[in-house]
Amino acid sequence: MRNEGNPLISVCIINYNQGRFFADALNSYLSQTYKELELIVIDDCSTDNSVEVINRLLNEKNVKANFICNKANQGICKNMNLGIAVGKGSYFSVVASDDYFGPKRYEKLMNAAKQADD
Repeated sequence: MRNEGNPLISVCIINYNQGRFFADALNSYLSQTYKELELIVIDDCSTDNSVEVINRLLNEKNVKANFICNKANQGICKNMNLGIAVGKGSYFSVVASDDYFGPKRYEKLMNAAKQADD
């Protein structure tokens, strides 16, 4: 059940040949204290084993995600636009698959956004 007082953030992890780092990005997402998140994962036609790694980790951790596998390499801008198009959140965050971020990232961002509205 969604907490209507907290807006949904669409978090889009974009990957290209970085499957070996995806676990860190996924664990960062899963450790967030702000819980109104949806996950979008886009693989940009990787030539390594990224798709298999991502599928395995999403399944092992039982993570609900919209996983999109491009049939041709699109580049960062087209992937961000794709993530925005499929995302349902009021806010959008793009993350590279080799990024790691602290557990209060989105809590702090939403607190700053609320203060800016005051």
